[in-house]
Amino acid sequence: MIFYFLFFILECFGIIMFLLCSVLMYFQLLCMIFKGLERKEYYYSLMKENVSENLLFISSNGVGSFKELGLGFL
Repeated sequence: MIFYFLFFILECFGIIMFLLCSVLMYFQLLCMIFKGLERKEYYYSLMKENVSENLLFISSNGVGSFKELGLGFL
């Protein structure tokens, strides 16, 4: 009878540990996904800034800027 009780305690402990580890694993996965999305958004904003700065450079300097950029054929 005592062996059944010990087995029941070990089984409950195993189930609790399994659920705890799976919840922590999913939480870690969600954190990695959100960090990746933030990083992607950060790089996208950097890229957007660079494109807008280049367009501003081209529009403010006129046709001469095309020659400076190596695009003299335009």
